[in-house]
Amino acid sequence: SDYCTKVELYPLTGRTHQLRLHTAAIGHPILGDFFYSDQHIYRSSERLMLHSEEIEFAHPRTKEYVHLVSKSAFKLAKFDDYFSKLSVTHN
Repeated sequence: SDYCTKVELYPLTGRTHQLRLHTAAIGHPILGDFFYSDQHIYRSSERLMLHSEEIEFAHPRTKEYVHLVSKSAFKLAKFDDYFSKLSVTHN
């Protein structure tokens, strides 16, 4: 299918593959996911379409609070075009 949805996810823990595993388990794997998707989903993207826009933690040596922000730079032109035809607001 050519349909996809751009979503914001908020993990509860930093467990390895938490978001990838849970989205796949409910039938909505992340595009480009080699481990938790069918081959056609994996090959539909040049990379894993998962990006952490914000992270915060205590620095392991200094114990200082660190807060990093990096907006997603995904090129989703074909998906943005699809959404615009539906008149749906998305990020």
